[in-house]
Parts: sequence; structure tokens; C-alpha cells
Amino acid sequence: MKIVMFGGGGFAIEVASYLAEQRIDHPSLQIEGIIDEGEPRITEAEAVLSHSLTHWADPSGVRWQSDHRVVVAVGEPLVRNTAFERLKTDGLEFYTLVHPTAHVAATASLGDGAIVCPFGFVGPFASVGDNAVLNTFASAGHHSTIEASAVLSPYAALNGAARLGRVSFMGSRATIAPGVSVGENSKVSAGSVVSRDAPSNSMIAGNPAKSRIMFRSLAG
Repeated sequence: MKIVMFGGGGFAIEVASYLAEQRIDHPSLQIEGIIDEGEPRITEAEAVLSHSLTHWADPSGVRWQSDHRVVVAVGEPLVRNTAFERLKTDGLEFYTLVHPTAHVAATASLGDGAIVCPFGFVGPFASVGDNAVLNTFASAGHHSTIEASAVLSPYAALNGAARLGRVSFMGSRATIAPGVSVGENSKVSAGSVVSRDAPSNSMIAGNPAKSRIMFRSLAG
């Protein structure tokens, strides 16, 4: 399988290191290069992977084959979502990345292109949507839901049956209490404890957290 990363910033270097570790058990995995319209950290990614990479400014530059898969290596939810939808429209397929140290319950579900980083936890009957990210030590408790393109920072946690809406973001060590729902396109500040439902397009902060609608609704 041939992997192409979309995005070449700091998070891409972390993703490259996870892919390098996956090759220990999957030596046929080939990481070919990075799509980034700017100046990606190619030299650092090559050092992590111990081989050279190709840089494409646009997906059209890649000679796509049936065994190609894409990993969206961007940490910002809205940018992740835009990239994912664009690549999906182009008919490309995605690589779901689970680090060897992560735990994903047998009854949990992971969407296309989801990333579960080192020591992440996805509990029984939890659902992680397409293109979502659980960063290091982040957790999704039993029956919880992380919707498409949502991102959990390191040590962020959804407790049992909690929900994080699509294209939403949780800062480091933020927590959503059991059964509590955060709407789409929202941001939970680092260290916050969300103990009651929060609407879409909200900034959420504090312990106990308070929410305020601050963002425009997602298109579509």
C-alpha cells in the first residue's frame, strides 16, 4: 500500500513517525510523499522515515493508483474537513491510522481516514467518525461519539455516551462529562470540563464550562 500525506506541518511530522512505526509490522507500507501548497517540512519527515519523499503542491500532481491511500496530516478541524471533502470528491481512498500502542475496542467503529495516536483509547461501542483525530492519550469512552473531522488534543476525554460534533475541537485535558453533547463547529478550551450540553458554533471554556455562540455555521 502506498501512502500520501496531505499537509506538511508539525502534525505531519508526528503522523510520519506513526507511519514509520507501523512499518515494523507492515513492511509493505510505502510512504511516498506530501501534498502541500506551501513549503512542507520535507527534510524532517524524511529524517523520521529514513527515506526521501516527493513534494506535490496539489493532488493533481500525484500519479494515483488503486493501492494509494491518503492520510490527512493536518491538526485544525476545519482545514482537515475541507481537505477530506475535496479528496473524497476526487474519488481518493483514505488510510485509517491506529498507532500500535492505542487501544480500540472490538465493538468500536472507526471511520475512513481517522487517526488514533499513541496511547489513545476508543472504548466499547464508541464511534469515531471519518477523518477524526484522537491525539496522544486522548480517549473516547464507551458508547461515545466523535463525529467527522473532530479533533481531540492530547489527554482530551469524552466520557461514556458523550458526543463531540463534527469539525469540533477539544484542547488538551478538556473533558466532556458522561452523556453530554457538544455541537458541531465548536471549540472546547484546554482544561475545561463540559458538564452540560453546548450548542453548535460555540466557544466553551471553564470548570464548569460555559458556552457562547461565536462561530459561523458550517456551509452545507
